[in-house]
Amino acid sequence: MKTDGMLKKELNPIANMMPYLTAGWNPEANNESLTAFTITRPRGIPQSEKATDAAAMTVLFIDAHCQVGVEGAKAITPRVLPDAAKQLA
Repeated sequence: MKTDGMLKKELNPIANMMPYLTAGWNPEANNESLTAFTITRPRGIPQSEKATDAAAMTVLFIDAHCQVGVEGAKAITPRVLPDAAKQLA
């Protein structure tokens, strides 16, 4: 498990660089209007230390986040994992 500080240290260079990479797709963007992406870690989202469970939970988190947002990801708990893993398989 990584702490907030460890994650920010790893992701900060990417968050700073991403606006410049995406500016290439927008011909109207200029360097003054570009700002770094913010890095936040929502609280209350369960984590799993087992690699096999973590892989299935990641798929469920992505799906829930796409459909509902961060609140949807908070609803994914280890309790729903067995049935969801069967559906994924």
